[in-house]
Amino acid sequence: MDSTSVNVWNSHASAIETLYALLVVRGNGLVFEKYFQSADSATFFEQRSVTKSIVGALTGVALYDHTIHNVSDKLSRYFPKYYEDISDNRARQITLKHLLTMSAGYAWNEVADRLYGNYVSFAVHLPMDTVPGRVFNYSSAVPHIISGILSDRTDNKLISWSRNKFFSKLGIDSMHWQADPQGIPLGGTGLYLRARDMAKIGMTYLDGGCYDGQRVFSDLWPDISFTDVLDDNHAYGHLWWLDEAMDYPAAYAFGYGGQLIYVVPALDIVVIATADPHVNYTVSDQVLTSVRQIIHNDILPSVIP
Repeated sequence: MDSTSVNVWNSHASAIETLYALLVVRGNGLVFEKYFQSADSATFFEQRSVTKSIVGALTGVALYDHTIHNVSDKLSRYFPKYYEDISDNRARQITLKHLLTMSAGYAWNEVADRLYGNYVSFAVHLPMDTVPGRVFNYSSAVPHIISGILSDRTDNKLISWSRNKFFSKLGIDSMHWQADPQGIPLGGTGLYLRARDMAKIGMTYLDGGCYDGQRVFSDLWPDISFTDVLDDNHAYGHLWWLDEAMDYPAAYAFGYGGQLIYVVPALDIVVIATADPHVNYTVSDQVLTSVRQIIHNDILPSVIP
């Protein structure tokens, strides 16, 4: 990477006041790494909703090792006791795929609504708004149901299971993950990772489900994750947002404030950003816009032949 390009990336990144880190990976190599505001490579960053996409990755791991069966499985298969008092037939049609694509049909306002009490039970008992599979509705409740499924299928040892089956295989030796009152890791937020470890997750998607030659999920899972299944304009796959970067398909995990794992498979590139998560909605949106501009206008043009 030529020094002029790197200087431009650094200059534009430095202009984002709340940015903590910007990393660029090409192939298997880290080609750019810059930290701001006293952060460094050892800093653990609050992932916010990037956690959702990592729950998506863990779902791929669980499918690969048969911890769970199929994305077509109905939710009632995993939580029959919760469904004993659910009478709405629409709720009985919800599948794991509906959860992964944010199309379960629950009534939920992401800004105003919160989980209470037994978080998984509360989420499963949310009132229905639409038939599953038809309408996109972004919700932190939905990936927490998935976390509940994974916890149940791993004998309530999801964190140790995820370390053994996923994180350790990527060389991620430390992470922090907040849990609900029942001890189930939060599915919608709550994970803390270092920036280089975020990059490793993106690299696993680049390499078709492998990291450093070791398979962690099916080679089909990245394509499934990065495919929009709803006929709408939300550009969302399986717990990953979808984008187009200079006519190349891209996907990204985004967390409030500016946490980002941005993957461009055709160009073999992963871009990582972390930023202050304790900002208002306007600043959060501005950071995402600014980082995407750096990716689209600075980083990608410098690597395209």
